[in-house]
Amino acid sequence: AIKVADLLNALKSARVLRRFFTYSDGPTALAAGSVCPISAKAKVGKRKSLRGLPLDWREQMVAAAPSTASREWMLLMAVAGVRPEEIANGIAVQPIADGVILKIKGAKIDRGHGQPERVVAVHGPLALLLAQNGERTIKAPSANSVSLAAGRLGRKVFGERRSNPVSAYSFRHQFASDLKASGLCGETVSAIWGHAVDDTKKQYGTSKQARGLQTTRLISA
Repeated sequence: AIKVADLLNALKSARVLRRFFTYSDGPTALAAGSVCPISAKAKVGKRKSLRGLPLDWREQMVAAAPSTASREWMLLMAVAGVRPEEIANGIAVQPIADGVILKIKGAKIDRGHGQPERVVAVHGPLALLLAQNGERTIKAPSANSVSLAAGRLGRKVFGERRSNPVSAYSFRHQFASDLKASGLCGETVSAIWGHAVDDTKKQYGTSKQARGLQTTRLISA
């Protein structure tokens, strides 16, 4: 029997292909550097970047950060799995007992795909490190500066992992893995990630990759 989900996926694929091969849209997409959806190579899942990393890989990244700014960016990603774009937007940090409360301005919120703002409380050793400098707003000059810093630091600490390089999104997948193993319901997990829908969580991390470093709760989203 054909599943409804399979039919919906087939319909979505047909719409993508129809737009790509429409005379007006196709050449424009190619000129902009797009690749045919049929011939494009499958992307390697970023969650694979967690393979082979030690249990304390996040702590090692934080400890090796070459500047105060990059250390704070690594801490934010380690503690809350935030996107580089969200650090560029500015994240408010409020120390609490055993951790921090973070107010995060969401990214990817076009067409209702994400949470415009979420507030989370995180308890654990890295959250305590983030709390040490008091109440403040941490902001990066751009998302690209965060991504580049994470990539350089990953190569410095763990070498050239050509197939599975450590990146800013390695932190996000690790955070997702920890949340999936925490026992929180799916809707809460998705909201903490900054997603507006529940089914997107399947794209991030697995509970088998969890490190159990901290506890996280959603205050609002």
